[in-house]
Amino acid sequence: MTKWKPILAYEYERPVELIEVYTAEIRDKRKTSELLEIVCRCWPLAHLSHLKRVRKSSKQSLHILLCEKKECGDSVEQALLESFSQFGVSEALDWLRGFQITTVPRYAPLTRQQFETSSLHWSTSFHENKRVTQALSGQNFSKDDLDEMNGYTSFAVAVAREGKRLGKGFDGAVIVDPALGKILAVACDHSTGADPLQTAVMVCIDLVAQGQGGGVYNLGRECESTEPVLQRCTIDKLLFDVKWERSDLELVPRGKVKTKQPGSIIPYLCTGYDLYAAREPSVMCAMALVHSRIGRVFYREADAGFGGLGSCHRIHVQKGLNHHYEVYRQEEQRAE
Repeated sequence: MTKWKPILAYEYERPVELIEVYTAEIRDKRKTSELLEIVCRCWPLAHLSHLKRVRKSSKQSLHILLCEKKECGDSVEQALLESFSQFGVSEALDWLRGFQITTVPRYAPLTRQQFETSSLHWSTSFHENKRVTQALSGQNFSKDDLDEMNGYTSFAVAVAREGKRLGKGFDGAVIVDPALGKILAVACDHSTGADPLQTAVMVCIDLVAQGQGGGVYNLGRECESTEPVLQRCTIDKLLFDVKWERSDLELVPRGKVKTKQPGSIIPYLCTGYDLYAAREPSVMCAMALVHSRIGRVFYREADAGFGGLGSCHRIHVQKGLNHHYEVYRQEEQRAE
């Protein structure tokens, strides 16, 4: 039985980190709104906006979050008096009692598990990303989706085996148009010490580019396969129904390429396409997938030494990039 694990940004996997703050009980609940306004003026705590400033305890009393411990030092009452006096409301100090140090979450929760843990320490806001929740629980793909994904991955592994039989590295890549359910390009590893760029992923992207009138690689021949799953196909082959010439294309907005034939539009490189790989793409390949505007990447084996999509780096979620894509790793599950 297989499971597809989403490879998300590190923030989704980090444990809940706690920091120390000062809190106090509100003596008179009728003063809550006025006190809250004063405290927020003294200590806005914008970096802790995920925390509710007032929470109700199990005894129905109200507690207010005042400030970080490092901002007030050891004497919170003296710090409060000085701050309240600056706004002419020094009497507000008498509206509080039971000052204490409390540990609260430093960061906003991104997953339901983080939210549940954070809420044990202090009342916390949580804006749930349903797509992330479904991905983490394995509910974002239907059975038909899973069957298709497993099939394409097995295809990529078969390509890798074929490449190895031909004396190349063990790696295979397949680019699929999920809207049509059609394989567009298939490639094995052609990289060498003299030319390390012709990896399975890079060749596959180049084959798609060739289908749009571009591309630079010339592998010289198609490799006939002996793998049963590949009997009706050849690897290192472009599988577009139509191959466009560069002179027939013009760029249009929204990541598409428009042909000069009326009403004909094809995606820009890999926009909206899926890539299936036998091995985790390297950092170089991961960046090539960014530039080619791939939609999703699925891979089987992690690469602890050079992996760019989970093992060593997570290029696809770097905030400074102008394109991001989803990544999933296939995992085997033991039957219980």
